[in-house]
Amino acid sequence: MGCLFGTALFLASPTHGQLLKLPPRLSGQRYVETTGGLAPVTCQGLLLFRNSGWHGALSTGVYDKKLNAWKWTVGYVRKPQSPMATDSAAAGGKVQQFTVGYGKELVLYKSVFRTFLVRGLAQPYVGLEVISGGHQPMPTDAMHSSRTRVLAGADLSLEVEFQPVVLGIRQRWSPTSGVGQWGTLAFVGVRVGW
Repeated sequence: MGCLFGTALFLASPTHGQLLKLPPRLSGQRYVETTGGLAPVTCQGLLLFRNSGWHGALSTGVYDKKLNAWKWTVGYVRKPQSPMATDSAAAGGKVQQFTVGYGKELVLYKSVFRTFLVRGLAQPYVGLEVISGGHQPMPTDAMHSSRTRVLAGADLSLEVEFQPVVLGIRQRWSPTSGVGQWGTLAFVGVRVGW
């Protein structure tokens, strides 16, 4: 009896109670995550950060018992056209991608108190790609054009979470894109659960 009382006092004391935080109960909990970051331009296999674009995403999901989750994501990417573009009519223009994805997020590592996690994500997506501001070959009257196409592909991500801050990198495969099949996105964000 005295041992239980002493343990309760030890955990309840302000100095020790802060050091021994119990792991949060995340199973069954819903979360919302917002991220943003750089969308570098790719030129001959190299990432160019000098004139990179930007991207943002809003995601939500529900944790299971192992803290894995099925995840919905709505994303937007805006970046300058790559100097090595496959679509010559869009050279020098801007690329915008609007996407919706649904995929599986897996925990690769978690600390004892679940305040540090490493996750992997595989997420197919669909959306639209708008290429605008490119130069049309002469003799057309319009010097600028806009093209829209359907996007379909997949994202593979690696995230590190220091609750609630998330850092990560995403490799995007877009076989239907007019600006190249591969893209890399670096991001930082915040994840909040309830």
